[in-house]
Amino acid sequence: MLNRIKNRISSLIKPVAAFIASKNIDPNIVTLTGLVLALITPISALLYGIPGAIVMIVLSSILDFLDGEIARVSGRVSARGAFLDSLCDRVSDLSYLSTFIILGLSPVAVYIAAGASLLISYARARAESLGVRVSGVGLMERGERILTIILILLLGLFSQSAMEIALFVFIALSIYTAIERTVFVVRSLGR
Repeated sequence: MLNRIKNRISSLIKPVAAFIASKNIDPNIVTLTGLVLALITPISALLYGIPGAIVMIVLSSILDFLDGEIARVSGRVSARGAFLDSLCDRVSDLSYLSTFIILGLSPVAVYIAAGASLLISYARARAESLGVRVSGVGLMERGERILTIILILLLGLFSQSAMEIALFVFIALSIYTAIERTVFVVRSLGR
């Protein structure tokens, strides 16, 4: 879903990426800085509650979006950078989701949400290693998952129960997406 507007967003942040690239800042440093902010998210939730968590997720996500653009603008796109970015994305996803435990949601529900989220990413990575392009398949791609996590947190500002219900919706949609990707890849490989 968000992939459709990604090109528009990219054109808006290209000048920012170009400015950062002109300062000779390595895109991998931007990736790692985003990871550090993601890892701070649960601590920020513990100290500052939901607003603190939202701020860390938003900042981390902005850096995650910028790092690839900086690499493209500066001509520093590399397999090493792509691997590092992907690995940091998975760790960031787990950190964002673990924030819900800090905020009092069921650890079992968070565990299931994390597992479903990782399955979606794994399905894409494994499929693409086999030559099947999966980008755009499924409702809950990474951008949508992050946006949903932020929306769940915003609901938590008003009601713990609403946050719990929204987490279960996140789980259901993530499991559906993992299944949808699996079916798509199996059919593609069967051709």
